[in-house]
Amino acid sequence: MRFDIVTLFPGMFDAVTGYGITGRAVRSGLLRVETWNPRDHTSDRHRTASSRGLTAPATALIFLLFFHRSTHTHTHRERERKTAAT
Repeated sequence: MRFDIVTLFPGMFDAVTGYGITGRAVRSGLLRVETWNPRDHTSDRHRTASSRGLTAPATALIFLLFFHRSTHTHTHRERERKTAAT
């Protein structure tokens, strides 16, 4: 089973995936948790992932842009890994 989580704090999930029942599931390969940080796909020097004062639709649009960039990057990396493994 795979979970993809979009978060500004991906390090917080290390505790969830490293210990307890979920940690055992990750180590045994039953569970895979991928975290996506929108700040990894920003273009400004401050790595701004949100903007105060935007309306809800504008915020949703910005989120979709970050999500599209991050999934595109992730898909490209997965293809490279599969190509390198064969």
